[in-house]
Amino acid sequence: MTQRTVFKIFGSLGPGGTFVTLTEKIIRYVFNAAYDLQNDNEFKASEEAEIAKLRQDFVNELFEMKGQFERQSKSMSQLIKVKAYTVLHKLIERYQKQIIMLEKNKLYKEKTFYQNEENQQRADLASKKLDSVDADVADNLNKMAIHILNPDMNEFKRQNSGTIEERVSQVRAEEFARFWKELKVKNRLFGSNIDDSNDPIIKNHKQELYVKFGEDIADIFESFKYYQIDTTVDSGTTIQ
Repeated sequence: MTQRTVFKIFGSLGPGGTFVTLTEKIIRYVFNAAYDLQNDNEFKASEEAEIAKLRQDFVNELFEMKGQFERQSKSMSQLIKVKAYTVLHKLIERYQKQIIMLEKNKLYKEKTFYQNEENQQRADLASKKLDSVDADVADNLNKMAIHILNPDMNEFKRQNSGTIEERVSQVRAEEFARFWKELKVKNRLFGSNIDDSNDPIIKNHKQELYVKFGEDIADIFESFKYYQIDTTVDSGTTIQ
């Protein structure tokens, strides 16, 4: 933060300032990630509050329909059962469309913001998120519905089937992996096969993964395998 202030001060001082301004641009380009740590101008979007409200509204509606869904989804009548799942999927689809639109607006703004800030690394990250936003939002809403309503998974997937690639994007999987590795380094959980361990400590940390991201644990670890993400850590591992 101090360096950035110094750059701004000298950047306004005539010919010498011109040189320092050029130096600032070079440093930002070469040491983009490190330089970003000193940047006060973090991106904020008005859409974030709208997205948060929509997610809360979605959760509220899930709880409101919970009793009726439980009765209808266990009905002996196949027509009533199908109706219950149809109503659920229409609810998911309605919120999905709204949230995706807002997420895309936010990410377009974020990408432009960091391009203007000459922070290409963050701009590229926003661009990657744009590529997977549809799948990420759909998967997140589905996971919320499953967690709250506990539907019969065969019936649920019958109308909403998809591969692990459709459920979890590579960008999201890498985000999960970074946090998982941080947990393991912090708690000195070293070893190549430790992710598959039944150790209570590992199970507790997997629960932390769920709490942080709201993603199905099985999907998280399946995504690591699918995208060939190595989550092994040792005493010398540092998380970027």
